[in-house]
Amino acid sequence: MYFLLFMLTLFLSFIVSGPVVVFLHEMGHALPALAFTKGKVTVYIGSLGDPNDSKRFRLGRLEIWFKYNVFPRSGLCVPGEGTGKVRNLLITLGGPIASALVGYFALYFVFYYDAHGSIKILLTVFYIAALLDLVMNLVPMKRPVQLHDGTFTFNDGRQLLDIIRGRDLLRIYHSASLLYKEHKYEEAIELYEDELQKRGYDTWLCSNLLNLYIHIKAYDKAETHYETLKKKGHLSPPDLMAAFMFCYMQKRNDEALEHCEKLITINKQNCHAHMYLACALIEKGDYEKAIEAAETGSQDEKNIPYACCYKGIAFRKLGDHTKAEEFIKQAIELNPADGEFYKAYGMLRVTQDQLPEAKNFFIKAKELHADTLNIDKCIAYCDDPSSMDISEID
Repeated sequence: MYFLLFMLTLFLSFIVSGPVVVFLHEMGHALPALAFTKGKVTVYIGSLGDPNDSKRFRLGRLEIWFKYNVFPRSGLCVPGEGTGKVRNLLITLGGPIASALVGYFALYFVFYYDAHGSIKILLTVFYIAALLDLVMNLVPMKRPVQLHDGTFTFNDGRQLLDIIRGRDLLRIYHSASLLYKEHKYEEAIELYEDELQKRGYDTWLCSNLLNLYIHIKAYDKAETHYETLKKKGHLSPPDLMAAFMFCYMQKRNDEALEHCEKLITINKQNCHAHMYLACALIEKGDYEKAIEAAETGSQDEKNIPYACCYKGIAFRKLGDHTKAEEFIKQAIELNPADGEFYKAYGMLRVTQDQLPEAKNFFIKAKELHADTLNIDKCIAYCDDPSSMDISEID
């Protein structure tokens, strides 16, 4: 009976301590942020910036989004406007200091107060949770953390290190992201390249540069960063994704498949990796497995339009034009703003020898995305099929 009570108390302590420790850690960031910045300060508990399925609380300038997880490991504080080295240092230090204080007081009450056994268990668990939170946040991590909106941040330890060194990599990343959104890719590359020269080797910078060089089709420069990442040996998921994109664009299908398989080995639930795998398998000619991979990738709702498109392409290659048209139509209905889907529809019409209609789909694809792969060749093929082999566009 006592054992059952002990286990129940221990279990409940873990359930309670996790959210409380994360909350106090983020409030350690939020309080100095309220003091030293202007505007709204937003705190997320149980997520990295995801307001969906979260309860919202508002107290003056402070906004809190709470998503309950039994063992939450994530939280985020978004400060208001205003920057400066000292302010950034105090805001960043606030979280680890709060974690350290929670651990200290929990341990103090365990040893210096004659509390009930269940209270001591609860406080001991609080101490362990606070210690883990302190270590995980204060030890500088080389890799950034991806937030809900797709942007990145670093843990407290890495941010503190960058602030002390006077190298604010997050600031550089945000500046480069803004340049990317404005289609100023060369300027974003210049920012990253300058920082890479200062730091020497940095895998995260190499990954970002690799993606940017792929985007502007500077494959010779992309090759340099790809080879740099390969020499590292054990690539992280973001590195593997960047490496896959380079190999896929260069038609190095065996290497692309290898990177996909490593991604899936690391995390079988990585739906994006399964979508990449579908692309690579289509290039390899293994269409049945490509359909399976796309189906698995569609478990993430965001991937459903692309899964439909890839299945449509695979069914076209298999000669099932009815299913191909069904899936490609569905992809366009779900996301009518993606040029790749219209290109896929155009290729279906090329296969059916309906070139005028195919050309219309290709023109639509180009209107949506002028840099759609081989789109000018696709249009030229419709005007004069004898001018090139169909393999050049398919």
